[in-house]
Amino acid sequence: MLGGGDHARVVLDALLVSGTSPSGVIDPALDVGSEILGIPVVPLETLFNRPIADVLLVNGIGGRNDNLRRNEVFADYKAKGFRFLGVIHPSAHLARECQIHLSVQVMAGSVIQQQTVVEENSVINTACVIEHDCHIGASSFLGPRVVLGGRVRIGASTFVGAGAVVLPGITLGTSSTVGAGAVVTRDVPAGVTVVGNP
Repeated sequence: MLGGGDHARVVLDALLVSGTSPSGVIDPALDVGSEILGIPVVPLETLFNRPIADVLLVNGIGGRNDNLRRNEVFADYKAKGFRFLGVIHPSAHLARECQIHLSVQVMAGSVIQQQTVVEENSVINTACVIEHDCHIGASSFLGPRVVLGGRVRIGASTFVGAGAVVLPGITLGTSSTVGAGAVVTRDVPAGVTVVGNP
């Protein structure tokens, strides 16, 4: 797992309760040989001790007010040929007819309804509700308790802060940001930040 901070610990816990145990955590801010939830912190060189095709990475980098660093790490390692594994917490509910990329992280208590698509490297954080027919672009980050009404479209690399509500049929443009607790009542252009209620 890449990263050992706050988000990484949540992801690691979800992996462990799902029956997956990573072989190590890589984080230059942590002491090699220490442990997180029983998983050892290992040096970066560990990634290159075997063929890249045999290594699955988990992106443990979180986002406080944006997801730029998380997305840079993902793009960098993907360009080197690494593949990423996601996690779906056992308490999450996924409808039968939704499409979730293998690298997506779906945290505890989240609900993803019918015909929803979630693209690679995206995070659906704790207790999110995503209604039917939504589309979440690659490398997007939904904070805890985000609610998306039906048919919401989210462009790639978008950040939606904790507790935000996006009304049905709204489009959030690529690389846009929605502040925590915001209520989004109209489309948001690419690269724009919105806050407030509405």
